[in-house]
This record gives sequence, C-alpha cells and structure tokens, in this order.
Amino acid sequence: MRVIPARFGVYVAVREKGQTGPGWGEGDDKLDFWRPLHKVFNGTQCIAGFDLQVDLEAFHVNEKLRQFHLRRGQEADWFEPDLSKPPFVQTQALAQWADSQLFGPGLCVPVAKSRLVEPAEYQGQPVSFSVPPNARFNYIINKRFQLLDDGTVRDLNNEPDVEAIVEAGNYRALHFIDFTAEGWIKADCPALSTAIGLNVAAYSILAAPDFYPACGQAQLGEWEQQQGFPERIWYAALAALSERRVAGNPDLAGGHFVLEDISITAVLTQGSPSDEGQAVGDSASSKRQSCLADTAAGTFSPGWEIAGDGQAWVPKYMCAYLLGSPFTEDVRICSAAGGYWPAVTPDSARTFEPYGPKPTIIPLTDTEIGLSGQASWDGLTGPRLIIVDGRQVVECTAYAYSDYTRNALDGQLSLHLTGQTSQAEYQQRILAMQSAYAAVGAGGSRFEQGKWSVLSFMPVNSVDWSLPRAYLKAWSTLQEQVFFFRIYRYGTISIPADYTKRHIEVLELVELYIGDESLLIKRNDQPWLITPRG
Repeated sequence: MRVIPARFGVYVAVREKGQTGPGWGEGDDKLDFWRPLHKVFNGTQCIAGFDLQVDLEAFHVNEKLRQFHLRRGQEADWFEPDLSKPPFVQTQALAQWADSQLFGPGLCVPVAKSRLVEPAEYQGQPVSFSVPPNARFNYIINKRFQLLDDGTVRDLNNEPDVEAIVEAGNYRALHFIDFTAEGWIKADCPALSTAIGLNVAAYSILAAPDFYPACGQAQLGEWEQQQGFPERIWYAALAALSERRVAGNPDLAGGHFVLEDISITAVLTQGSPSDEGQAVGDSASSKRQSCLADTAAGTFSPGWEIAGDGQAWVPKYMCAYLLGSPFTEDVRICSAAGGYWPAVTPDSARTFEPYGPKPTIIPLTDTEIGLSGQASWDGLTGPRLIIVDGRQVVECTAYAYSDYTRNALDGQLSLHLTGQTSQAEYQQRILAMQSAYAAVGAGGSRFEQGKWSVLSFMPVNSVDWSLPRAYLKAWSTLQEQVFFFRIYRYGTISIPADYTKRHIEVLELVELYIGDESLLIKRNDQPWLITPRG
C-alpha cells in the first residue's frame, strides 16, 4: 500500500467574519475565518520590496499508547517516565519533506513502512497491557493477542470461544502501534516576520489509508441531499470535517492551537471578482485526491482521519490519540456498518452474517471481496451459496472471527481495487442498491432493507446470453451501465462445524439486472420480469 503525500503552501491571509447562506454553517457568521489573499514563495517576485526565503517546519506525534495508560490512572500497566518514550510516544519516522529539487517545496510525505501496523516493543521486549473481565476501556483497542509468560503470543482468533475469552479477561494483551499521527506545519519567513506579526500554523493529520481516494465526503453529502431519500440510508449522518467547528489539539507541543479557535477545519478560497462578462472554458477531468478537510470525515465516534476529545458529536478539540489502537480496529467497525461509520469506506456488511440495522449500502463487487480469484481488499472472502441437508444456505465469515489487525500484519489490506472507484461510480452503486431494495419491496426503509443481504454484485459490460430470448431484446432498455445483483431474504443464522463461518437460511433468492431506466428481476424460480427502475 502506497503512502499519499500532501502539498502545503504559505499564504498571506486576512481574518474575517463568516457568512450565512450556501456553504456556511449555523453560527459561522459569528466566527472568524482565515481567507487566503496571496501565496508566499521564495525570491523577489512574490511581494514588491521583499526578497523572501520561506522554510517549513513539521511536527507529528502518535501517542495512542501513552494516552491509553494515562486514562487508566492507577490501573495502568505503564507509568512515567516510560510513557514519554517510544513506542508510547512516537515522533520520529512518521513523515518527512520530499526533495524540493525534484518535487518542489512543501510536499510532506508519510514515511513508507513494510507493514501498516507492528507489535509494540520497549527496550527489546513486547509491550502488553492487562485485560480485566468485561473490559471496555471506553476505547477501541485490539485485545486478541495474548502475551504468555514465556514471551510467546497466542492468537485468540484461533480459539472457538474467542469472544468469551476476551470477556473473561485476566490475561495480558499485546499492544500494537500504527503510524497515524497529528501535528502541525509552520512557516518561517524572516523577511515578513516584522511586516506581518502573526504566524498561524496549520493542523496536520497523518490519516489511516483512504480506500476511496477519488471520493470526497462533502461531495457525497451534497449529492445525498439532492437525492431526496425517504429516510437516511446510512447508519450515521454524513458530515465532512470542513463542516465541523472544532479546535486543534491544544496539548500538542508548540502551543499553536487554542480551544476558542474552532474554524480551522473550514475550507475557504481566495475571493474572486464577479464572473459576469468572463468566458469560462471547459476543464479537463482527472482522478485526483484532495488532502483538504472537505474530503475527510466529520464524525468522531469513532473517527477515521481524526477523533475528538469530549462529547462524541460536539468534541472540544480534535485529537488522534482517541482513534482505534491500531487504526485497523476502526476499519473493521466502520466497514461492517453498511460502509459508513463515519467515512467513505468499503462496505463489508455482506461479507459477514447480516445484522439488521446495518444493511449493505455501497456494495463491493465480487472481485473486491475475493470471489473472482483475486485477493480481496481486506484479506477475507465474501459469501457463497452452498447446499446443506438439501437446502440452500449462504456461508460467510463470522464477524466475531474477523481481525483486520491480524490481516494488516499479514499484508492483506489493499486499495488496489477500491482505489479505482470514481465518485460517480460510488454514487451509482448506492442508487443501484436502493433500486434493488425497492424492487423487492424494501425501498426507503432501513428496517425493511435489513431483512435482505447481498450474495453477488458486479457491473455487467456485456449481454448475459443465459437470459430467455425475449429478455435479450429488452437488454437495450437497460441503457449503458448495468449492475447485476443476487440478493436474499434471510432467516435463521447458525454456527457450522467451522466456527469461523456462519450459515444463513435463505428464505427468498432474487436476481436483478439494473439499468439506467429499467430492470430485469427474477424471484426464486419464477420467470424474469421487466419493470421500470425504482
């Protein structure tokens, strides 16, 4: 998995009051925002009368393990001065500046690692923590690798009663580190330090991998509002980080952020003159990832790029140390919750046994979940239809026996396939899924949709010649983009001999070809029908 750099620039900016209306949030007219006026760069051509030399300083820190033990107080396993040292606090080898001669100034690049997560070590020994009975910690942390007295590690995922073992506690669990972080970027320009007395640092996040780099949070939210869905289709409300008003972490070294400054997440552009009378040409379209706050998630419980300290929905300030430890724990939860809790994430709901309140919303293709012979995005394999005692059942991975931290250790997380998904295709999948639900009488109700699960999903680029001849003629009515679904209404869920799997009773099996304006549907052994797309 490749790292993705971010370009930082320096601007002369003016502080001004926010406004009301489109793009602004409630109360923004009472807040101060920084609006960029002029980009600052080296040399005499930037600002008349000045010969500028601009340097950038970066600081990033990951202190998840330190904060975890501080919150436990006297029940902690580690204390100062150990807690102020690696791996409890990491400040080195997280990010670095790219060679400006090759890439230009201001390109900050996360340091590539051989693995996304690593077992934590201190003074050459594994780092662990005690797990009491019914441990919750009010925190998301991996507890599935038991450190034994002889120094070996027992993978509890291999035990038939893994959840009972974790609940019973009374063992030591291995700590893991990841390389996410938070920090700041600060400019130094001696020639302007007197003329412009205030120097404002930027809040910087080294985030978890973005499995959909071409899809943005704010853009998806705007699109959702235009659709007029009868009720919210996601488990959590869509929100971009740029829409939230929350301070940077005031406890970061350097003291660059204060609790009163809650507008730092906003994305403002330089004011432009009226477009009246100006010719506007066509611009080329390209897949390009943005590193601004409008593409990041603005839900903090849990978070994806960043978390919040304080009340979950209205935190006092952003912080990275309340993200899952390691970040793969958040990925597991977010993706299983119908592809949204709280970011634009892969939707792995159909990989596991159905859970009514969280149906599939943005279906992953059969290829993306390992059903077409390629490695899946998460190291797991999607559901398959089998015969047990003469009846059809769906066999899937048991959620209890999924561990994305283990899969990350084995190098099984990938965005090779999901990363090719455009914003338009992401949205098309959502609408196609909603049309499939509507075709079986579950449209507009997450409760009704929760009675169904997805067995197969693929975009179709050619005619399915297995269809009856009469319906081959109808294929042209499906227009250009066609999606194939096989969905099922489920009954009881049972545990087979392989306890890492689940068997799901199939009450009804439905196949659909969904086009732009119409769809073909076949329910159980009934004939195919043509109907307008809902």
